[in-house]
Amino acid sequence: MDVNRFENFLSDNDCGRLIDYYQNNLKDKFRYNSTEPINILDCKDLFVSECLDKVIKKCKSLSNVYLDNAEIIRWLNGGHMEMHVDQGDKYAAITYLNDDYAGGELIIQDYKIKPKRGELIVFENSHILHGVNTVIGERFTLSSWFKSDQIIS
Repeated sequence: MDVNRFENFLSDNDCGRLIDYYQNNLKDKFRYNSTEPINILDCKDLFVSECLDKVIKKCKSLSNVYLDNAEIIRWLNGGHMEMHVDQGDKYAAITYLNDDYAGGELIIQDYKIKPKRGELIVFENSHILHGVNTVIGERFTLSSWFKSDQIIS
């Protein structure tokens, strides 16, 4: 698998509700580089869990994987991510909750992707060089990371 794109994976309403969830739970945010994530791996909110389950089902339909981590991430103005390859994961699955910012393109190898609101992008983050261009404004994502479901004996 290289890169899988699923436009309109979440509705505008769903994206707005996830951003509202983030805004209503700022006490749970933490700082990571130029982002402020909220971990939702064990989220008790039914709507957030349903959205995450939808991502999990999509990723499991592509490969034998299990969810390792999930966050709603607010990318701060001026934030970016240097090109890198992640260690230990099989896939990254990123759902874009807004697109009313400048920059912030997902860079995968030599390609720039300007995702649309509600779009899900799944790629092998452990094998593919990727990063994020500088964000002008605020960028919100529902980001999740998956590990291989293979049993090693």
